[in-house]
Amino acid sequence: MRFERIPAVKGASAHVATTAKENEGTRELGTDSSTT
Repeated sequence: MRFERIPAVKGASAHVATTAKENEGTRELGTDSSTT
């Protein structure tokens, strides 16, 4: 996979994974960061 060698792709996938984790955490707290 040549895409794995591109830092931008790695950063994007990592950012998506981090955002997904953050969204799960905010849901547990009863708040949604995307609506504010």
